[in-house]
Amino acid sequence: MKKVLILFIFILTMTSCKYKITSPYSEYDISLGGNENKTLSVIDANATEDDIKNALSNNKELTGKNIIIVAGYISSSKIFDTMKTALQNEKNIELDLSNASFDNSYNFTLENAAFLQTVLFAPTQKLAANFFSGCTSLESIQLTSSLTAIESTSFNNCSSLKNVEYLGASADILSGVKPFSGTVKPTDLYLPNISSQSEDWKDFLGVSWANIHYGVSMPK
Repeated sequence: MKKVLILFIFILTMTSCKYKITSPYSEYDISLGGNENKTLSVIDANATEDDIKNALSNNKELTGKNIIIVAGYISSSKIFDTMKTALQNEKNIELDLSNASFDNSYNFTLENAAFLQTVLFAPTQKLAANFFSGCTSLESIQLTSSLTAIESTSFNNCSSLKNVEYLGASADILSGVKPFSGTVKPTDLYLPNISSQSEDWKDFLGVSWANIHYGVSMPK
């Protein structure tokens, strides 16, 4: 009887500690104001439609915004294809890919994802051809300092694009890159890592910017 009791206590201890069965999505602790910490739901490349919808619901309840966070390695179009189906009736989605990673040779896209409003791009070296093509509701894009190439068709028909945030510290890295054409005419450039005004940025990405915001992040 004593052995049975000890075994029961051991099992109870293990099930109540931190060692949990792996969830379809993980959770990041964030501060949402005040003294209380909340958790945002984070999905990975294997998330199902239900995982995506549940994450969206949880994040909206916590923040009041339609936030989807994807973390980890992405090797195929699977997660983006699933996302397009799960979110096809949604709008004003903020997609955070800043904790995701792609191979430099990736060729999958978010083409025609009309639900996207804001995207924080992944820390990769290139933004592939047609990646955001047809994302007609996309208003804001954050580009990481790791980018060395943006294809000329990456933003085709992104007619709502207004805000571009670049996390790099040198305009020379993307010198000569001109990814915006036709009806795509962003107006505001945000440079949170550049503290003072410089002529180097006046034609960055081939745009005559109406406003350049030094030392400021774009509104989200």
